Amino acid sequence: MFDCGDQPFGAEGTSLCEVGTNGTGFRVVLTPADSPPGFPDTGALHSPDYAPDGSIVFEADWDGERLWRLPVDATEPVKITKSVSQR
Repeated sequence: MFDCGDQPFGAEGTSLCEVGTNGTGFRVVLTPADSPPGFPDTGALHSPDYAPDGSIVFEADWDGERLWRLPVDATEPVKITKSVSQR
């Protein structure tokens, strides 16, 4: 997983890409236009990594700088929110 696009890291339009360790299977995983409904389809995506469950965790500026997760086999990212426990 890595940031990709025609602009330098962090610039408008930066997307998320992946490629196999042997150099095959390159694909664009998400672009700013793949934002969830109700969020802008512009911005930049950054710092992707795989979570233990195979989902992809990344930073996007659709709603300010926030963390997002793309579940396995999903096409719509989900914003990661803080879980608050009641004591």
